[in-house]
Amino acid sequence: MVIIIAGLPGSGKSFFAEKLAKLIDARYLSSDIIRKELFQNPDYSEEEKEAVYSEMRLRMNKILFGKKDVILDATFIKDDLRKSFCKECIPHKITCKTIIISANEEDIKLRVSQKRPFSDADYSVYQKMKEQFELPQTEFLKLDSSHDDINLMLTKAVAYLNAH
Repeated sequence: MVIIIAGLPGSGKSFFAEKLAKLIDARYLSSDIIRKELFQNPDYSEEEKEAVYSEMRLRMNKILFGKKDVILDATFIKDDLRKSFCKECIPHKITCKTIIISANEEDIKLRVSQKRPFSDADYSVYQKMKEQFELPQTEFLKLDSSHDDINLMLTKAVAYLNAH
């Protein structure tokens, strides 16, 4: 299974995705980590973003050939991008599910103002991405990290992943 964890900067998606990966014994791929591996001084250009998602796609396919579940952690602000990753699952005959993580503005402001290990996104980046974020056209689970604690979020996610 491929599980796309999408959301805006500061939403709590990376924290959630790492916990979920451990819980269900899935491989974890983070766009922030991949970016830092590929670029010493990232500029967040379109070309760089393309390179990051391309590398994520390569790593995902390698993991799928090894018959292991994979969690993809990235903003995935465009639905077409999420769909393109899900299309990669068809030849493997596996399921692709999407979980959107959100949070309230106060929590976002606080989280992006603090130093985070891999993300450089600040509140201005969040605001710009918020205007561009598209919800999926297909089925997805939306979790709110401001209102649900991590254990409840994980319980809801596992139930969603185990459904049909």
